[in-house]
Amino acid sequence: MLADAEYEASWYSNIIGHVSGVDNIDSMVEWTAQQYDPRLSWKDIEWIKRHWGGKLIVKGIMDATDAQLAIEAGADALIVSNHGARRQLDGVSSSITLLPEIGGGSAIE
Repeated sequence: MLADAEYEASWYSNIIGHVSGVDNIDSMVEWTAQQYDPRLSWKDIEWIKRHWGGKLIVKGIMDATDAQLAIEAGADALIVSNHGARRQLDGVSSSITLLPEIGGGSAIE
């Protein structure tokens, strides 16, 4: 059990001590949820593309549906990425294993 607790603590050790009020897994989950805007959508990517004027690359694509939505929203390129899959994301597929699903047999080159 102690080994499990130590492993769990290492999940958020890069945040503990660096973010005020984050001192356990519960407060880390709450803090993490506050970092994201739930209103963010593909319409925001379309808006960025219209106003940017340059090439737009979307990073963090993890499945074929999001890849297609990103292209439809105006992305010029995609980066298939799990953002490093740190210990917080141990259950996430590796980028290389997702490539055939995302790029195979679609309009995405």
